[in-house]
Amino acid sequence: MPHTFSIIIPTYNRAAKITHSILSVLNQSYSNLELIVVDDGSTDNTLEVVSSFHDTRVRYFKKENEERAIARNYGIEQAHGDYVTFLDSDDILYTHFLAEAQIVIETYSNPEWLHLAYEIKDEYGKVLRKENKRKGNINDTFITGNHLSCIGVFVRKDIIQKHKFNEDPDIIGSEDYLLWLELASLYTLRYSNIISASMLHHVDRSVINFKKQHLIVRIEKSIHYGLKNPDINNFLKGRISIFIAHRYLYLANHLSRASYKFPAILYYFRSLGHFPPVFFYRNSLSFLKSLFL
Repeated sequence: MPHTFSIIIPTYNRAAKITHSILSVLNQSYSNLELIVVDDGSTDNTLEVVSSFHDTRVRYFKKENEERAIARNYGIEQAHGDYVTFLDSDDILYTHFLAEAQIVIETYSNPEWLHLAYEIKDEYGKVLRKENKRKGNINDTFITGNHLSCIGVFVRKDIIQKHKFNEDPDIIGSEDYLLWLELASLYTLRYSNIISASMLHHVDRSVINFKKQHLIVRIEKSIHYGLKNPDINNFLKGRISIFIAHRYLYLANHLSRASYKFPAILYYFRSLGHFPPVFFYRNSLSFLKSLFL
């Protein structure tokens, strides 16, 4: 049975980049879709750019600037599709993206959520990394960190209406991880390893630029919200220490790469304190190497 898809693009002052993202949606081989552009208070000519697309499948909404979690939730409220998926305003969907999603949905009889593989490219089109090596049931992998990006994630509308992004501004950058962790605690993630989209890696991405104190607060609060959620807490069961250790290891790695060596070491030892075997994980080795860079 064919399904309808709602693609949500939250955007803020990306008029110069959003055209390619919109075109990648409208050029899908599977055309049963709507594109919801949520303009999160842009001050550039985003409206003019979006209005240039004379396609009834494009729906534009402008709201005051409140950051991406609120913008995505706003888009969810406007969605009419059977499944909702998310696209940043500088990323690209390949023409078979929705067709591949339809195959996964039919294969697994309308799963609650699913993920399609993607690749990461630089601004010159060079492929930096491919995210297409998933095997078996990967739900438990979310205990050690965020192994997805928003690109490629589909959530059935009735599910995403009950489980939305956390809107606390202090956890910007971890709101998607908390949602994936919550969904993983309840529903099996189905996926395809066929690459269907590309993420643009550039210096302006918010995951690259951060302030030390904001990152520390973000990780501490992500731990708090995770343990406060009854579904996540039940999912973690005897593995809470592993979850916390990997949150602190993530923090230590990012602080070290940004040359905040002393606090990085502090959080690395906190990570070891919660779960000593974290020392043997690859991210631990990356941290130790980063101390000498």
